[in-house]
Amino acid sequence: MPVRSRLLLLILFSILAPACFAGDGSSKDLATQSWGLFLSSAIGAGLLALLTPCVFPIIPVTVSYFAKQAEKNPGQKYTGPIAYCLGIISTFTVVGVAVAGAFGAGRLNNFAQHPITNLILGILFVVLSLSLFGVYEIQLPSGLVNKANKGRTLGGLIGPFMMGLTFAMTSFTCTVAFVGGVLALASSGNYLRPIVGMVAFSATFALPFFFLALFPGAMSKLPKSGGWMQTVKGFMGFLELAAALKFFQNADIVAQRGILTYPVFITLWFAIFILGGLYLLGWIALPGHTEGKPGVFRWFFGVASIVFAVWLLGGLQGKNLGYVDSVLPPRVYPGQEPKPGAENPTGELVWIKDDFTKAAEQAKKERKNVLIDFTGYS
Repeated sequence: MPVRSRLLLLILFSILAPACFAGDGSSKDLATQSWGLFLSSAIGAGLLALLTPCVFPIIPVTVSYFAKQAEKNPGQKYTGPIAYCLGIISTFTVVGVAVAGAFGAGRLNNFAQHPITNLILGILFVVLSLSLFGVYEIQLPSGLVNKANKGRTLGGLIGPFMMGLTFAMTSFTCTVAFVGGVLALASSGNYLRPIVGMVAFSATFALPFFFLALFPGAMSKLPKSGGWMQTVKGFMGFLELAAALKFFQNADIVAQRGILTYPVFITLWFAIFILGGLYLLGWIALPGHTEGKPGVFRWFFGVASIVFAVWLLGGLQGKNLGYVDSVLPPRVYPGQEPKPGAENPTGELVWIKDDFTKAAEQAKKERKNVLIDFTGYS
């Protein structure tokens, strides 16, 4: 198998494995599972960000720079790359600290549940997906980048540190989608999550620069940059659309609009992953993307995306979709459940809503236990 294929398969496995082996969802491992999946997602986002066109071609340039610096000053063989990586990690971590400081533990969670918040996040992910599709390019203000860039000429360890900071800022075009995804996941936890998530993301993002600077000979084993990075970027656009739909669904269910119900959501996800698969197979073109003829690797993931889309349709027939069901809307939309005593052909639980006394009396009469659902909508 080519080096490029092995590299991308390793990255894909690192992202999907936690979801496949994350326990049975029992209460005893729920907290560990939540943190484990969150950190795995942050690390996976960092690995994927390395494959984008703004980042991957810079790796050999950066490694060559530090290799030459080490020849001139052997004492900076380790300290230079470390300072560079710290510049990258510091930049992204500041974002996490800012988010945590702005909202705190309780307010962050409440903020994340609000329909307007989810609506804004959904729109943001659509904007990011269009950027990944090549419709337009998102850039930081040039003045901000220029100020950071001036620090690169400073001597000692300040220069490499400022280089890392500048690189983190100039790669914003490609990394913003991943940063946004990690912060969106962090909003469901406590105030530490944005900070820890950004540290995990940025450390994963920065470490290859450090290790390749120490072992420049390993550069020859890396895949060459080219059209395959555009393919990764384009397919990520479809994943961003799928994520955007989840935020729209959160807003819909909290506001009780009844628009993105289970069948509607599955149908839209089906369309997104079908289009993503057709893109990987080369049957759909994106603006500004110049990928060549699809190879075996693209065919494999293109077919996998289409198979996943078809598998989702099983949910419409009542099939259990496992962990995917936890992302989808409830099969019976809140407020549309069968009424107590009514005919219930779907087999769903019939809830007595907002009347514990009535439920307790009925349970006592029927000599049954009472199950209390105290979860929120989203």
